Amino acid sequence: MRRRALLTAVPSLAVPLSGCSAGPPTAGVDDTDFRVVGDCPANDAATVTVDGSDVAVEGCVVGANGCADARLAAVTLDGAALTVVVESFVPDDAEACTQALVGRTYRATVALDAPADSVRVVHRGVDDGTVATWP
Repeated sequence: MRRRALLTAVPSLAVPLSGCSAGPPTAGVDDTDFRVVGDCPANDAATVTVDGSDVAVEGCVVGANGCADARLAAVTLDGAALTVVVESFVPDDAEACTQALVGRTYRATVALDAPADSVRVVHRGVDDGTVATWP
């Protein structure tokens, strides 16, 4: 209830406090989903599965320490060429992290307006670069 009182008392803050904007949607991309599903050996790798206009990526991105997590950094579509960028990051509130490389297993799905001609998966983390391509 305090949030509601604040928004009523200070109308100029209502928009910034009421939610976040994910930015403009990427043309040609209908939907994305990303989930970290567990841990994996510390090796950057990914596989791509394409079913019509649906693309699934499963992979392992390496983080710099035990507090590292993974997130979807970007999805871009250049013509019919899809690029999915996954990055490891350490949350700002992380404390007492182990000093060992860690792998985070993830699943990303991208629904496109039309089938992709090619897919490239890029990891940003301990080792940056392309880790998978399709076809």
